[in-house]
Amino acid sequence: MTTVEHLVLSEVEDDELASLVASPYLTALRHLHLRGCHLSSAALTGLGRSRLLAALESLTLSNDLTASQRGLVARRLPRLRELRLEVNHTTADSLGRADLPNLTELHLDFDATAMSQDEEVEATDLDAVIAALVSAKGMPRLTEVVTSPVSPEHLAKLADRFGAGFRTQDHSSPA
Repeated sequence: MTTVEHLVLSEVEDDELASLVASPYLTALRHLHLRGCHLSSAALTGLGRSRLLAALESLTLSNDLTASQRGLVARRLPRLRELRLEVNHTTADSLGRADLPNLTELHLDFDATAMSQDEEVEATDLDAVIAALVSAKGMPRLTEVVTSPVSPEHLAKLADRFGAGFRTQDHSSPA
C-alpha cells in the first residue's frame, strides 16, 4: 500500500473512510476518487483535517449529494491541483472559504436531474455557486473550470471570468 498513488473507492461508509484516513500506509497517495459514498459531514471534516488529504494532488467526490463539503476546504491544501465536485447545498460556502493556493482545475457537476429529486439539494442556489466561483480569492491559480451545462446567464459569467479556461461538459461523456 505504500506505493499506491491512485485510489478509487465506491460506497465507502464513514467508519471505512476513518480507517483510510488513519492508515499509515498510504504515504504515496496523490489521487483519490470517492464515488457514491454519501458520507456524513463529520466524516468529510475528518478527511479535511487529515494529512492524507493534505498530500493529494487531485480529489473527486461523485454521487455524494448529501454531505457537507465545508470540511474539505477547512484548511490549506497546498498540493491540490484538481478538484471534482457535485454541486450540493454547501458548494457556494465551500468555494467561498476555499484555501487551495495551487488549484488550477475545478470540475463542478450541476446535475439538474438529481438536484430536482433531492429535497436537500433542491434549494441549491446556483447563482451563489457561480458568484463564489467568479470571486474565488482562495484559489488564485484557478484557470480551468469545467461544469455540466448551465444557463446562458451563468455561462456568460463563467466565460467572462475564465475565458478560454471555461467549458461545459456533456453528461453523456465520461468525466
